[in-house]
Amino acid sequence: MIKELIVIVLSAGMLCLYGGPSCMALEQLSDDDMARVEGQSGITILVEGMHIRNQTEQVRFIDPDTQNSITLNGFSLAFTLSSLTLMDIKTVTDPASPYYGKTYLSFVNEAFEYDDRESMEQGMDLAVDQILVNDQEIGSLSIEGMKIPGFFLNTGSQLNGGLAFDFGMETTIEQICYTYNSQGDSLSFSGMMLSETITGDPANPVTWESNGEFRVGFYEAGNPAAIDILPDGIGLSLPMQGDIGMENIGIGGNDFGPMLIDNLNMPVCNITIPNNDETFEYLVDENTVTINLGIAVETYATVDSIKMGYYDNGNGYGWDQDWENVSIGSSSQEPLVVTGITIQFAFENMEDNDNRQLVTFSMGSYDVNGTITADMNSFTGTISPDSASVTRVNLGTTTLEFNNDALFLSIDRTAGITFQRNLSGTSLDLSAYR
Repeated sequence: MIKELIVIVLSAGMLCLYGGPSCMALEQLSDDDMARVEGQSGITILVEGMHIRNQTEQVRFIDPDTQNSITLNGFSLAFTLSSLTLMDIKTVTDPASPYYGKTYLSFVNEAFEYDDRESMEQGMDLAVDQILVNDQEIGSLSIEGMKIPGFFLNTGSQLNGGLAFDFGMETTIEQICYTYNSQGDSLSFSGMMLSETITGDPANPVTWESNGEFRVGFYEAGNPAAIDILPDGIGLSLPMQGDIGMENIGIGGNDFGPMLIDNLNMPVCNITIPNNDETFEYLVDENTVTINLGIAVETYATVDSIKMGYYDNGNGYGWDQDWENVSIGSSSQEPLVVTGITIQFAFENMEDNDNRQLVTFSMGSYDVNGTITADMNSFTGTISPDSASVTRVNLGTTTLEFNNDALFLSIDRTAGITFQRNLSGTSLDLSAYR
């Protein structure tokens, strides 16, 4: 690198000493000429065996109006970094792209080019030893064995201001585990995969093979991911494409089998994080902890298939959810709008650390507008706000319509994986947020 720099400096000096007037003048390139200029080498960065560990004794979130608090004791985050990364400046060369001629910064991690992938992988582990809500302990959390064997990241400016980017990565996570009592009972998501494709029998994760990068943003194609500062908060645009797999979902010793989302194509995913009093509210009511994140999401996506919960429910093996030809939202102009993302943990004996049991974990919203259409070969949950719950029913081609309605995906210790629209008579009661 030093030798190359010396040669460049000497060559530049000799050109200047040559004399003629043309040697001293700079000629402006046209936009069309600039659009065809692309760096040929870049900078290579090699990192081997870097380990970073951060430990924080306590992280606490306090509502200044009520003094209610969520406390994370013993927070630790560990990174492992061994990689070969090429950094370069590139130019969009596709005339059909609205970003044609724009330059952007490119990072390509080439760990996946090596036979010894394990020695070149990035990794992360996270742990929270104790979670307290208003000083009431409710368990601990860990993310174990996150591996990223390679990635790319492109970043530049949006056409109308703000930061634009796209990235792709093939990622695996051994386990995300929320342990809720001293006996080690937990809600766990095991064997997670994000990649371009996951092939094999959806019901048998042993046969799964992942290949390629799961993508977020498409800079050169004119639909990048983006971050904007809004007058009332932060705006994110996260279009994405790829497959998502999970080998097993378990709660309290009950295993509900795999989940596989095949060929997710989401050109619209706009997220708004508001800066107001409704951001990150939570409610503790007897045996429930409810967190309202206040986040709004607009999304349009198509999916080849969504399969969740393959296990024997007492009537034989089958899927709790088996949807094909899925459309979330009607179009890019008519997306599904979800306002106020809400999470709830419903317990038995919440105050008893030895005997505390998580009954249901739910995530969704009380304010959903739009449609979801799919060939519902198997559906478990409530079809409409006024219907009774059904289990593994073949609904055929069905459109679920929402008009300021509730929709929650629930993992229940006995009922399995369900979609809840009629919340009457269930443990999920977030009426305080309506």
